[in-house]
Amino acid sequence: MNAETGEVKLPTITEALADIKVLNKRILKKQEFVNSHLLTGDHIKDPYADKGGVKKIVEEELQSIGDIRIRIVTLRAAINQANMNTGITINGETKSMYSWLTWRREIMETETVFVAKSAAKIQAELSQYNNRPQVWKDDDEKQHLVHLEPTVDPKLFQDASEKLDVIAGSLDGQLSMKNATTFVHI
Repeated sequence: MNAETGEVKLPTITEALADIKVLNKRILKKQEFVNSHLLTGDHIKDPYADKGGVKKIVEEELQSIGDIRIRIVTLRAAINQANMNTGITINGETKSMYSWLTWRREIMETETVFVAKSAAKIQAELSQYNNRPQVWKDDDEKQHLVHLEPTVDPKLFQDASEKLDVIAGSLDGQLSMKNATTFVHI
């Protein structure tokens, strides 16, 4: 909160994501501290006696870890809400950032692989056939040259591949811009 104006400064998605990384690092450091102080004994001088003792410090650290985890969940929920409420238009198709992120995570890679493999398979099989034509016999034992043709126009896969490339490139750019300019409400 700004002391002069009383305004609450909201973080952008980019800032919130960076905060989550920092918070996770803080958790790891606190966990390391707790793990290094899990046991104590009468024969060991308490290095934290002036601060209430090692047990108190460990309890405070555990509480702090819990509080940080709550903060991370709060930030993630706020980011998800911002992603749900912020639209991006690519190739004339508008979806929420959340939907585009889901598409990128769940659909894009498998679709890219499918399109590439399908186009390559058509190309390879036609090429193989053209190099080694085959014949077949009908019911009258008459030989015929095998004629192969794709059941799907290969251009469909080429167009799909190009479209996926355009979407992926545009999506990365727009997500970066929106993440830097969209505020999360915590």
